[in-house]
Amino acid sequence: MNSFKKPSYFINFEGIDNSGKTTLVDDIKKDFFETIPVYVTKELTTDVGLMIRKKLGSNTMDSYEKVLLFAADRQQRYLEEMKEKLKTRCLFLSDRWFFSAIAYRCAEDPSIEDYVMQTNRIFIKPEITFYIDITASESIKRVASSDKTYYNESFLDKAREVYLSLVEKFNFIKIDGMRDYNLVREEVFRSVNKIITENLKIP
Repeated sequence: MNSFKKPSYFINFEGIDNSGKTTLVDDIKKDFFETIPVYVTKELTTDVGLMIRKKLGSNTMDSYEKVLLFAADRQQRYLEEMKEKLKTRCLFLSDRWFFSAIAYRCAEDPSIEDYVMQTNRIFIKPEITFYIDITASESIKRVASSDKTYYNESFLDKAREVYLSLVEKFNFIKIDGMRDYNLVREEVFRSVNKIITENLKIP
């Protein structure tokens, strides 16, 4: 019988809008669930998150309000979806975590970086974060088929620049998302398989 080094492993996926992270998360859950229990949490899926979506569409929030509301959505997800499951043997995937708050809010207003960091200091850090890198122009190009952005190209370019600074600061695994999706998927799946083998099971 196998013994286990730790009960769970928390993997986070980051990237600007339309980078493909949501599809990756869904594919990993579908393909790995027979190997190990896989759970997923996604941004703006709580009651607070639904309110945020409506307010984003009406453009009525300032940066400080967004920091607090997105943190509230994150905290609700942690308490309701993550806290207990992370005590069990599982792979836990997050479609964005607090790093997105840093990238997006600092793209709006670089002067509030300390405020963003302090507000989000309570949240656990993922063991690994994959950053799926695409250009802002590519994100806009993909909007036609996905309709999943509230931001223009100029803003997304700023968010990408913040993300790129976070890659080094937090030791993200940077993935070239400009390639064919199957190539991106293959690279990420190899890494996830290695993570499961080395961190969740001892042969």
